[in-house]
Parts: sequence; C-alpha cells; structure tokens
Amino acid sequence: MFTGYGKIKVHRNWWVTLDPVDDIGEYYRKTYNWENRARIITQKPKWGSHISVLRAEEPKKNKETWELQDGKDFEFYYENIVITGGSHICLNVLCPQAEELRIYFGLNKEPLFPFHLTLGYIEWIINEKWFEETKIKDKEYEISFRGRNI
Repeated sequence: MFTGYGKIKVHRNWWVTLDPVDDIGEYYRKTYNWENRARIITQKPKWGSHISVLRAEEPKKNKETWELQDGKDFEFYYENIVITGGSHICLNVLCPQAEELRIYFGLNKEPLFPFHLTLGYIEWIINEKWFEETKIKDKEYEISFRGRNI
C-alpha cells in the first residue's frame, strides 16, 4: 500500500470528502486511459479526485462542529490497482481518520460503499459487441456516450 495525504472538505447537505493534496487521481486516470485506449475514456469527477466520508448522511451527534472539520489534514493508504465501480474508476483505500470522523458524528465506522479514492467516471465506451455483430472491417466505430448511442 502507498501513503497519501490531503485535506478534509466540508460540502453542504451533509457531505464530507477527503481531497488528496497531490494529484494521485490525475496520474491514475491518465494511466487508465492510456492502458484502455481505443476502448474507454474517463473524465475527472465533479469534485476532483476524492474519498467520500459522508454522503448526505446527517450526523447523529456533534453537528455543531460540522464546519470546523473543513481544511484539517488527513492521511490515507491506497492500493495502486484501478478498479471500476459501475461508471466510476477508483482505488481501494484505508483511512482510519475517516472511520474516526464517522464515529465522531455518530455514524457507522464504515460507509455504505467501502472507502475508495474516486479517480474519474467513464465517459466514452467503444461498443466492441456492435462492431463484431455488424462485421464492419473498416475504421468505423459505434461510440456510446453514457449508454446512449450517438
């Protein structure tokens, strides 16, 4: 496992993310795009690469300290193997500070989806099944944009 560092970011509506200070996300996103060239293209997530700690989960205690968490430093550990989760690409993460923060706010230690570093979302997929079914031999491709043919 590798060690990463970042800052806590408090969002509205009971969202908290951990944002890495170096651009781990960009490195792995570009590497993933290169390794899957001509098949998959990914984009940066709306909030940038991040670890979700609370996802619209209202704290059961210590609500008054909610905004005081913003900007605090944290440390996390990550694997260097990119995984896909539906339309997103991620790295598995261990983050004891995120677990402690959830407990501090009166929530379960583990979130519904285990801690992970979101690197990006899959934007374009070249539909290889269609290509084979139609037996097109030239350089035409069907491209799907989030499941819609264009």
